[in-house]
Order: sequence, then structure tokens, then C-alpha cells
Amino acid sequence: MPVSQSGVKYLTEKGFPQTRLRIARLGVKRMKTVARFSSDGMLRVVSCSNLIPLKRIPMLCKALSMLNHPFSWTHFGDGEERSILERLITDLPKHGTANLFGRIPNHEILSYYQNNPVDIFVNVSSSEGVPVSVMEAMIAGIPCIATNVGGTSELINNDCGYLLPADIDSTELASILETIITSPIAWQQKRTSSFLRACQLCDAKKNYHEFSELLQNMLRTGTQA
Repeated sequence: MPVSQSGVKYLTEKGFPQTRLRIARLGVKRMKTVARFSSDGMLRVVSCSNLIPLKRIPMLCKALSMLNHPFSWTHFGDGEERSILERLITDLPKHGTANLFGRIPNHEILSYYQNNPVDIFVNVSSSEGVPVSVMEAMIAGIPCIATNVGGTSELINNDCGYLLPADIDSTELASILETIITSPIAWQQKRTSSFLRACQLCDAKKNYHEFSELLQNMLRTGTQA
């Protein structure tokens, strides 16, 4: 049972009969409250991933350094590229700040979303499955921009965020971030769409209930996935 349509496509190409495949989507828990947007003119950006090459976080840092608008960037996660990132942060403009929280418990990240303004979540991975970090941001009502790799396009559309080219570079990313800065109302409107889409696709309680029903039906009928 793949967790995405992308997985179905991959297995079908490998010879598995599509009639025997069922999608069983992953899910995340709904939060008591959703994130709020900034009301002081600051762009607040969050990212969450290991600091490893395929996540391309240094590219995000370089893109932020090109912005001419006040911003605050928060990153959750750690890894081998932390020293690279720390060097790049020293080149950020005076109107920008960066906070590297490192590897912290998941519940603290979710608490951050509920208690701090977040305007945009960014994922620039060169490879993905179905990113749980994006699911968590969306169910917190945060619009997401992410590379169109793996199953990411099954989560993000133009109503709730923006899909980036897989081969995007820092200059292109900076340009897209500038469009967010210059159209704040449009991006605020994406917040509700982000939350509703996450509830439709990523609600753990809903998805696990549907998965349980699917397994029970297979046992009753002798159907094989």
C-alpha cells in the first residue's frame, strides 16, 4: 500500500498491477490552534529538515540574503551542513535574522507554529516522498512553497501555496520570495486553503480510520492489496 499517487505510479511502472494497489496516506494530528501571520511588515519564514545536501538549506539561506525586505528565518533540524549554514548566516543583510533551533522534539515545533507568527514554510529538497514537515505546516494553516519532487504536488497547489521547479537556484527562489512580500493579502488568503487541504488529505484521525476500514474489508472479502 503506497502512501501517495506517486508511489502507485512507481510501482505500476515496476510491473505491479494497478488494480492491486491502494493508497494509504500518512497523516498528522490536528492542532488546537493554527499559526497566525505577521502584522508588523516582517516576513517570517520557517523550514524544517535535516541539514544534509539533498535538503539544500544553504541555497535557501543564499536566497534570503538577496531579499531587500525585513525577514526572520527559523530553521528546525541539524546535520553535517550546519557549519556551512553558520558561515552563510554571517552574510545575511542587517534587516534579516536567522534562528537555528537544531534538532528538537516534534511537539516543540508544533507548539512554535501555534504560538508564533509564521508567514511561509519553505522546502527546497531535491528529493522527497510525501514530506511530513509540509503536512504539519499546512495543518497549522501555513502556506508552503516546495520543490515539485516526489509526492509534494499531491499536497500543494496554487490555492494553498506554490510549487517550485525541482532544479531551482537561489536567485530564482529569491525572486519568488519577493512576490510573496509584494502580495501579502493573496498569501494570507492561502492560509485557509492550506488548512482545509491538509484536513482533506493529511488528517491522521481520518486517514487512520479509513486505513483500518480498508484492512477490515480486505479481511472480510479476502481481497489482496
